[in-house]
Amino acid sequence: MISSHGTHPLTEPEPAETDPWSIVLGHEQQASPTERKRRGAWYTPRSLVDALVRLTFDGLDEAPELVLDPSCGGGGFLLGVLDRLVADGASPEVALRRVAGIDIDASAIAAARRAIGAWARGHDLPSSAVTGVRLGTADALDGLPSAWPRPSIVIGNPPFASPLRGGSFPERAHEARREDGDLLGPYSDLAALHLLAAVRSCAPHGRVCLILPQSLLAGRDSAGLRAWLDIAAPPTAVWISSVGQFRASVNVWAPVLAVGGERGPVRVVATSLPEPRSVAPGAWPELAAEALGIPNPGIDGDRAILFGTLATATAGFRDEYYGIAAACRESDDADRGALRIVTSGSLHPLSCSWGRKEITLAKRRWSRPVADRPAFDGALGRWVEQQCRPKLVLPTQSRVFEPVIDTVGNLLPVTPVLSINAQPEVLGRLAAVLLAPPVVAWAHRRWCGTALSVGAMKLAAKDLALLPLPPSARQGTARRWDQAAELALGIDPFDVDATPLRETLETIGRLMTEAYGAPESLFDWWSSRLHPVG
Repeated sequence: MISSHGTHPLTEPEPAETDPWSIVLGHEQQASPTERKRRGAWYTPRSLVDALVRLTFDGLDEAPELVLDPSCGGGGFLLGVLDRLVADGASPEVALRRVAGIDIDASAIAAARRAIGAWARGHDLPSSAVTGVRLGTADALDGLPSAWPRPSIVIGNPPFASPLRGGSFPERAHEARREDGDLLGPYSDLAALHLLAAVRSCAPHGRVCLILPQSLLAGRDSAGLRAWLDIAAPPTAVWISSVGQFRASVNVWAPVLAVGGERGPVRVVATSLPEPRSVAPGAWPELAAEALGIPNPGIDGDRAILFGTLATATAGFRDEYYGIAAACRESDDADRGALRIVTSGSLHPLSCSWGRKEITLAKRRWSRPVADRPAFDGALGRWVEQQCRPKLVLPTQSRVFEPVIDTVGNLLPVTPVLSINAQPEVLGRLAAVLLAPPVVAWAHRRWCGTALSVGAMKLAAKDLALLPLPPSARQGTARRWDQAAELALGIDPFDVDATPLRETLETIGRLMTEAYGAPESLFDWWSSRLHPVG
C-alpha cells in the first residue's frame, strides 16, 4: 500500500529530459509487445488523451479538486489533465496538487514522476514542486489511500487483460469479480473491474472516463454492470473510434459517466463524425452506434414479428470443427454426393466462392474442400445429417449480413458459420430479411461492439431469432418482400457475375427498405458497406 501522499524526497540529480511526453513514450517502449499483451497494458496516444480530457472537463461548473488516473502508466493522462487545469486558470503549483496517479508497476510510477517533473520545469517550477504530487504504486482494485480525498474526476486507460484472451489476470481480480458476481460475469475482463472500482471511488456528482474495450458495450458478462451504471452513473458523453487507436488487436471506446447523475441527452464524439452531436439517452450499443453514424431504422423490435417465428439457427462448436477438419479432403471432378465445406471466408451476400478461392481450415489451405457423409458417425454424424437439407448459411460476423441460400443441402458449414433451418418455401424470404438495410442497421445498433473489427457485428444463433420481420400491416410490404425473395432465389451462388449480382443485391436492398418503410438514406448507408462481389 502507498503512503497518504505516495511521495518520497528526490535523492538523485534531476534527469535531463525536457519533453515530458518523450518520457511517457520512452516508458512505453521499454515493455515488449508480448509483455504489454500479457498485462493488457496499451498506452494512450497524446491526441486521444487530449480529446478525452476535453470531453470529460467540458461543461463542468467548477474546477475539480482532485483528478485521479487509477492506472497511470508513464503519466500521459496526468500530463493532459495538468495542461487542462492550467488552461482553465489554475496556477501550475495548484494544478500539481490536483492530480493523482497510481499503478501496480513501480517503473511506471517512476516514469510518471519524471514526466511530471519535466512538465513542472517547463512551467518554471523548482524540483521540489514535484514532491507534493500524489503518486504511488498500488492496485486500484484495493481502493485509494485513506488519507487521499475522493477524486471528483477519474480518468485513464485501465488494463484490458481477460481470461478469454490469455492475459495476466491476478488473483486479486478474481476475488473482486467474485465479490461482485451480481454485476460481473465469469469472463469479465480487468477493464470492467476497474470501471466499477472507478465509479465507487469517485466523489458524488463527479465524472468517470475510462478507455474500454468495445466488448463492454454489449457483452453478456458486463450486462449487470451496464444496468447498474445506467442508474448509478449514467453516460453523459461517448467517444468511439472507427479506426484502431492502439497496437493491440482490440477496439476501444470511452464513456463519460456522471456519478449520481440522471439520464439525459448524451454527447457523442467519433472519428467518423464531422462534429459532436447530442442524442437521446439509450442503451450503450445504441449510443456507440450513433457515434459511428449507424442510422436509426425506426423499428420497434419489441412489437415486431420476429425471425424466430419462421426459422431456427444452429452453430457447430469445437467438436464439429475438428471433426470436419479431420474428414476434409480435396474434391475431384468425379465427386457427386460429397458435401462442400464452407467457412466464413467463402460466404458473401448470395454468393459462395467455394472452388474459386482458397480457404484455410485447421491451418491448411484448401482449394475445393469436401467431406463424405459416411466419414461421420455418432453425435457428429447426426449433426452433419441435420445440415444435409435446404437451408441458409450465414457468417456470424460481418459488416452486413451475408446469407447464402443452399437449395440442395450440400453445404457443410464450419464454425463460425450459422445454419438457418426453415421450410424450403420461405428460404428466399428469410434471405431477403437478412439483406434488408433496416434490419442490418437495427442489428448494428443492438449488438454494436461485439465483433472483432470496428463497424462489424457478431451474432450468436439465439440472437438471429430476434431480428424483426417486415411490418405486415404496411401496404405493399408483402408484394415487395415476395419480389425480393424471388430475386434472391434466382441467384446461383456458385455461378455469379459481379455486375449482375451487385445490381440484384441493390434491387433487393431497395425493395426491402421500402417494405420496412425506411428512408432511402438507409439504403445508401447499407450499399456503401457492401464489399465488392463476385
